[in-house]
Amino acid sequence: MNKKIWKEMVSIAGPAIVESLFMIFIGMIDTKMVAGMGRRAVSAVSLTN
Repeated sequence: MNKKIWKEMVSIAGPAIVESLFMIFIGMIDTKMVAGMGRRAVSAVSLTN
């Protein structure tokens, strides 16, 4: 692949990849926060993610 195409791909896909990683991280934090409340709470959080 030449450099121009690589730069274009990164500029288009990069923000989407970063946003997906943030969403995964936030989902993990949500699950960890409600883990002490029981299985139903964790299930509810998992369904909303």
